[in-house]
Formats: sequence, C-alpha cells, structure tokens
Amino acid sequence: MLLGICSVIGLVGGATQVVKAVIYFSADRYVAELTDYMNLLFGALAAFAIFVVGAFRAPFVVRLIVAIVGAVAMFVGSFIVAMIGATVAHRGGPRGNLEDGINGGIWFVLTAVFLVAIATRRWPVQQRMRRHPWPTDQSPADRVGS
Repeated sequence: MLLGICSVIGLVGGATQVVKAVIYFSADRYVAELTDYMNLLFGALAAFAIFVVGAFRAPFVVRLIVAIVGAVAMFVGSFIVAMIGATVAHRGGPRGNLEDGINGGIWFVLTAVFLVAIATRRWPVQQRMRRHPWPTDQSPADRVGS
C-alpha cells in the first residue's frame, strides 16, 4: 500500500518535470509553477527504497541498509545521467529545464515499473524455501544404505 502511494506521488512528480521541459522547449515558455512539484520526486525516492526492502529476503537490517544505500545511489545517479544528457542544451535555462525533464522522466518510468509490479502481484518477492532431498541430519551416503 505504501509503495503504491509513494509511487503515485513520484509518478506525478516525474510527469510534471517532463511536462515542464516539453512546454519550455515546444512553446518556448517557462512554467515556474511546475518547479514546485520537483519535491514530489522524493516520493519516488521513498518508493525505490520500499521496493528494494521487499525485493529480496534477508534480515530486515540488511534490507534496510541496502535500501537506503540504493536509494541514495539512485538519486545521485539519476542526477548525473540528467546532467550528462542535458549537456546538449545551451547553458542556463535550457540546460536546467532539460535536466529536470530527463530526471523526471527517469523517475516517471521507474515508479511506473513499481506500479506494474504491484498490479501484477510481483512485489514483494515471495521466495520459496528450498527443500532438501534428504533430512539435514543425514548425508546422501547414509541414505543409500537404508
């Protein structure tokens, strides 16, 4: 439930940043009101951390540490990708808007994947317990003689 809420918040945040960039480049108009929605990308960041916590089975502390480190790495990585992608634009307004649009697009796609995972019931991961072919107190050699 919490993953879905955070994903929808991140989806809206990513979409507004993409729309802001499209309006800027197609209509040559800067929409300052859409900049305020950049904070909604923190919902996407929270969704990423929640998704990672439920993505594998391990002790909770390990999953929590991996989720926090992964979320920070994804946050930094998305901004680096956006900065690299925005180098094609002129400095100043065009580059900043393209950077926001690319970053919003990354988080839009990522949160959409989370929503699809929820809808198809592929999250949280249900890992099957492996059954041993013999009781754990017996070795295969002991089973041959019996």
